[in-house]
Amino acid sequence: MINKSDFEVPELSEIIIRGAREHNLKNISVDIPRDKLVVITGLSGSGKSTLAFDTLYAEGQRRYVECLSQYAKQFIGVMKKPDVDVVEGLSPAISIEQKSISHNPRSTVGTVTEIYDYLRLLFSKIGVQYCTECHIPVIIRSSEEILENILTKYQNQKIQIFAPLVRARKGHYRDLFEQLLRQGFTKVRINGTITALTENLQTSRYKTHDIDLLVDRCVVEEAQAVRISESLELALKFGEGIMMISTDEGKEELFSTLNTCPKCSKSYQALSPNMFSFNSPYGACPQCGGIGEINGFYPDTVVKDAKLSLSDGAIGIFNEEENPQLYTNLMEFCVQNDIPIHKKWEDFSETEKHNLLFQKKEYQKSVFFTKIKKHLVNDTFYGIIPTLNLHYKNESKAAELRKYEEYVDSRLCSLCGGGRLKLDNLAVEVGGKNISQITENTIPAAKRFFIALPANITDRE
Repeated sequence: MINKSDFEVPELSEIIIRGAREHNLKNISVDIPRDKLVVITGLSGSGKSTLAFDTLYAEGQRRYVECLSQYAKQFIGVMKKPDVDVVEGLSPAISIEQKSISHNPRSTVGTVTEIYDYLRLLFSKIGVQYCTECHIPVIIRSSEEILENILTKYQNQKIQIFAPLVRARKGHYRDLFEQLLRQGFTKVRINGTITALTENLQTSRYKTHDIDLLVDRCVVEEAQAVRISESLELALKFGEGIMMISTDEGKEELFSTLNTCPKCSKSYQALSPNMFSFNSPYGACPQCGGIGEINGFYPDTVVKDAKLSLSDGAIGIFNEEENPQLYTNLMEFCVQNDIPIHKKWEDFSETEKHNLLFQKKEYQKSVFFTKIKKHLVNDTFYGIIPTLNLHYKNESKAAELRKYEEYVDSRLCSLCGGGRLKLDNLAVEVGGKNISQITENTIPAAKRFFIALPANITDRE
């Protein structure tokens, strides 16, 4: 009689290494327990990294590649077998290589291990887009509904109808332009600039591009409804369910048959992996550039001493000793606008403080042609904090930068709240969480989330 247990493979409890001789290892044999956190210690040069990376990890990667198809192998190449007699109980491995500490704020554990790439793919395939205004899931919308919306919203206005073809991708796109030219189209918009379609037109191959097809230009009137309808259908066809309307005033609106809010009619882009990349301009928050934090000047960092007056140097670098020019500009602005320069900062009202810190206003600035001859010219005072941000951004001298850095602080981006992505992209959820909320989890919390995930999504998802 044959027992089922005769065919069961015993569960491996150890990784067995016999005869490891890679680099400076001298025929090392060791058993490493599985499902444990194991630390390899020893003197510098004793072979810790050789055992961990050049033997264990290299063998795990080699075995993984051996499992791939011949087609896939041709792109990877042959991986050298490490100098070792036997390695048993080894699973496919992820390695975070030891190296000097990276100070790049764009690098995270998720991006280094490429786990974040899988998260982006997950969200692009089964993510649910919520409206940023109404906080309800978006729905599919018909082209007839889009037409009715355009006829109402843009009545008697000149519009351009675009079909988005390429978003934040590299390439020369010569074949695409030639194909559009053969189909009778005459113009495209490349990175915001309208360009005539000609033979041999191409873009810079190694730069990212946004390319839109100009389908039609017209005035929105009832008499033009049929023409607009036909252009709309054509734009949706080339844009794969997405089109854009642009006016002469520069206003632009996206329309989609795929993702539209049923309440406010706002349309959203079709989900794609690069929407969830904070390293891509297509996904990154426009205010912080995908960092999640902003280095800048804030009211509580620029006020040096609230008990001092403006003339005595209450405002950071706006004092006669550190920056005479900024100090003079502030004094002239205050005198011309009846702002008391000898009044203590703490005695100003909150409105007065806000106006001084942020309000943009015209005034007359003194310009000296010689040490004696002075001339007044019209200038703009942008507010204390915008002025500091502008000077700090444009300053190149290290000594001057150090003066400003005393008043600089790094704080969460006020637009994305540290989520790094555009608000539309942060409004996409899987299992009730957006991608930023998942990546903020600890590893045990993330594990619990994904174990429970099947109960929170549909069978198809």
